[in-house]
Amino acid sequence: MSDKNDLGNTLGSHATYSWIGLRRGNTHRWIWSDGRGPAHYTRWKVGEPNSGGVSEPCGEMQVGGTWNDAPCGYENYFACYETRADGTETFVFYSGGRTWLESQERCRTKHTDLAYISKQGRWVGADCNKKSAFVCQGDLKVKKTVIRMTVRSDVDLTDSTISDALMEKLKVSLAQQGITDVNLSWRRDSSGLAFQRHKVP
Repeated sequence: MSDKNDLGNTLGSHATYSWIGLRRGNTHRWIWSDGRGPAHYTRWKVGEPNSGGVSEPCGEMQVGGTWNDAPCGYENYFACYETRADGTETFVFYSGGRTWLESQERCRTKHTDLAYISKQGRWVGADCNKKSAFVCQGDLKVKKTVIRMTVRSDVDLTDSTISDALMEKLKVSLAQQGITDVNLSWRRDSSGLAFQRHKVP
């Protein structure tokens, strides 16, 4: 395991096939696993992302720091980042092969999350009457779906500890299916209950 300030230095010669926190969400945008949102700055290798004829929703870093999309089940090295008490961040490299989800879990348990890459832009003065190239970013369209379910159980689902545990299981199940850019919550009635008990006839 290495602990250096720069991701490129941290990965060094291990940059080939190392997971970073990049994942394609349901909106088909590439997003960072720590919740910071879409990857506005990218370093895709020429011709990537291409899905390679199979599902490749996870991002890996290669030699030279370029990115490639790959199946999340591959076992790669991986890089985590850690936010220190003083607010600075450092990268940590693991050489043990793990899937993208296993790597993410390890990073979140031991550090902050899988590594992310950002590049700060800068403002420059420009003649407003001169024609220039520009890039637009549209608003992210959020789809809201309500799912009703019937649960047969002997436990008290009105207990917040039980309902929170059930919510976590649902999140893990969705993540294992590649669905990570979702926000789950219980819909509650006017009395604050998410579940109503019904007697089985």
